[in-house]
Amino acid sequence: MRSKVGLRYATAILEGAGEELQTVVQDLEVVKDTIKASRELRQLLKSPIVKNDDKILILKQIFIGRISLKTLESIELLVRKGRSELILDTIEEFERLLDKRNGVVNAEVASAIELDESQKQQVQARLEKLVGQKIRLQTKVQPDLIGGLTVRIGDTVIDYSIKHQLARLRERLKQGSLN
Repeated sequence: MRSKVGLRYATAILEGAGEELQTVVQDLEVVKDTIKASRELRQLLKSPIVKNDDKILILKQIFIGRISLKTLESIELLVRKGRSELILDTIEEFERLLDKRNGVVNAEVASAIELDESQKQQVQARLEKLVGQKIRLQTKVQPDLIGGLTVRIGDTVIDYSIKHQLARLRERLKQGSLN
């Protein structure tokens, strides 16, 4: 979910990371995974009933020794400012900013069958050549495609599926033209 407030905090975290950027990236991954794995923690962070001081205490108990002090202080600031429900949004915005800085684009590839590593590498290489940027490939199986692939990069969809080709052929046959 895109959040203007999350973007502001993410920008501050990215700019404040300095030479500890790699550590902060790893720390935020730990925080994200931990929050996503715990329904109770997500509910606690969203709860207006739980005091911010109690939320900070709980987060410290969870993360001290697992993440750097700098990252923990950033998370604490969000909570102190009454923005604990935006921790995940802030991390997602941070990841987007980092990807943009590093020239990385996310691509979702759907195929009728599971792609092996070699096929994934080939698809990634072709997409990187096509868009002129590094690609982070995410794959999923979608059997209704029959064969081929669909690729989504941002708002752009490239459909090389058999299902799409059959639909186009069907439309051309309805119109009485095969040209």
